[in-house]
Amino acid sequence: EAFLAGPCLADVEIPVNLEIDGGFDSYGSGDGAALGGTTVRISAPELTEDAGFLHELAAFTDLTGIAVQLTPLDADQAANPWAGEPSRRPDIVAFDGWIPDWAEPRALDVGRFVDPETLRSDFGDYLLGFGSSDTAFGGPGNGSVRAVPVNIHPKGLVIYPKAAFDEAGYAVPTTWDELVALSDLIVADGGTPWCFGFESGEADGWPGTDWLESLVLRVGGVEVYDAWSRGEIGFTSPAVMEAGRYADSVISAPGFVRGGPAGISQEHFTVPSQMLARDDTTGEPSPECWFDHQPSFSLNPEWAPNGAEIGTNLDFFVLPPLDRSQPAPMTGGVPVVSALVDRPEVRAFMDFVASPEWGEAWARNPESVFTSPNRRFDASAYGDASDPAVAVRVRLSDLTHSALQSDAFRYDASDAMPDEIGGWTGDFQLGAFWQGMLDWVDGTRTLEQVFADIDAQWTALRAKNASPAPDG
Repeated sequence: EAFLAGPCLADVEIPVNLEIDGGFDSYGSGDGAALGGTTVRISAPELTEDAGFLHELAAFTDLTGIAVQLTPLDADQAANPWAGEPSRRPDIVAFDGWIPDWAEPRALDVGRFVDPETLRSDFGDYLLGFGSSDTAFGGPGNGSVRAVPVNIHPKGLVIYPKAAFDEAGYAVPTTWDELVALSDLIVADGGTPWCFGFESGEADGWPGTDWLESLVLRVGGVEVYDAWSRGEIGFTSPAVMEAGRYADSVISAPGFVRGGPAGISQEHFTVPSQMLARDDTTGEPSPECWFDHQPSFSLNPEWAPNGAEIGTNLDFFVLPPLDRSQPAPMTGGVPVVSALVDRPEVRAFMDFVASPEWGEAWARNPESVFTSPNRRFDASAYGDASDPAVAVRVRLSDLTHSALQSDAFRYDASDAMPDEIGGWTGDFQLGAFWQGMLDWVDGTRTLEQVFADIDAQWTALRAKNASPAPDG
């Protein structure tokens, strides 16, 4: 029943006192594992370059004897994430915060073989429901769990040069007003507080959407943020407009941004080496900017510029709330896995993913930034917290789970919007939100014009999708 998703045959009688060779403790484990030698095929195009994820798959094989085969996407899918079903369907598919349309109808209900109450206790309805606290992924009243989170990528962090920051005597701000006041102080001290970079190859503009999303969540709270991400209220609605003004107040403030607003669209989004610049004469730290709004992957030592050490040279704080009495909100991405084929070894993998042990090998890997989505994950798996880099990971995990617990964590809003608005389309055209952020900092459109144009494009998109297909 556990492995075949159905009751045992009624006419099969099993003696109550049936002895099992070696006892129950040895059944299905060790060298004689019942599933040892089987294979699961996983398609995880966004995770295959992550060394920590690969270590986690190896840990699963060591534990169970089940081999894991990474299945590459077809050539057209590798070039186009909107392509249809691959020619060879994997057993399990992993994507960042969504399930491809071709896989969605086939995704198994994990709650059939992993206790659903334990799943909800460990992850919470919001993560299991792809950003809905009212229903899980299966639909209203369904109660099914079609995907399990494997990691969290928190966003809305402010990266700063810790060593220089401490030496200057600055204090981490706890409110938005304190952050602006500190930015003013840095200008008065002859520095430039902010760096922004919206350039990202074919995906230019997304760092700008992250910046606005962080502020919409702080200005409007989760209800406004959710309604905005679903398109129930527009960009020109009062709360989103107010958030835009907060965003613009930093971007356009004299002396606040290195290179000025016009250079933002050409600056790459990665943590700038200018933050760790040194005086040519004295060799002392002399940051060309002090703050950079970033996702958590910027805390990866592999990304740190000039060999900087995380926790020593570079650190982070969460973008502060407007009111210190409120929890600090966080946005982020959540990679998930779904099972598409019902076999015992596939169920065993999903059971492992859903356990608090998932991620222990990933967390130990210094080349990855892993934040467990499971509330029972043992924080000691991140390593020795006396190591500054490990302490950063533990603090990031604590803050993320605190935001989840207080219902102040939200999925990236642009990811929930249609690709024509919050992403890029099948022909790799930037969505209206992404392009709008570039035009705003370039000065080719005001923020008010950008927001009005996005609303108009979304209205046109709705009308197009509601219209019947033309004859012929």
